[in-house]
Amino acid sequence: MAAQAQLNLTLHPVTPGTPFAVGPCHVRAVPANHDPSVAPRRSVIQAAGHGIFSGTDTATLPEAVWQLFHAQRLRVDVVVLDHTYGPDHPGNDHLGAREVAAYAARLRAEGLLAVGGRVLATHRSHAATPPHPELAAFAATHGYEIAYDGLTV
Repeated sequence: MAAQAQLNLTLHPVTPGTPFAVGPCHVRAVPANHDPSVAPRRSVIQAAGHGIFSGTDTATLPEAVWQLFHAQRLRVDVVVLDHTYGPDHPGNDHLGAREVAAYAARLRAEGLLAVGGRVLATHRSHAATPPHPELAAFAATHGYEIAYDGLTV
């Protein structure tokens, strides 16, 4: 509590799928697959008819995320996903290239990504992914892009 007072910060618990406003944005928390002791969440943020799903720092997305997108008719223009591992490493505690490629395909197939929408991958481990040009080529053939420092969307 002392840290909250020092930072002039008020915590507001959120329930997955229940929207709340932050300025002009409507935010929905969705379940994540990370440290279960802290009830991890990621966010869908929508404003002015556009949306972004921030799915970073997570392992396999729980099926509840997909169900929530459909139940609430969420559609986003940009998806940012964890991409800790390259094509030759199976993701387990974080996503890898194969999972990101499958999610990009699923988002499009299920109409959850707007036409012309982009799937960007970040949170890469330099020890578990190939060099950027090689990984970017893999991503391009699998329907997503590798984010990089200085990228503007």
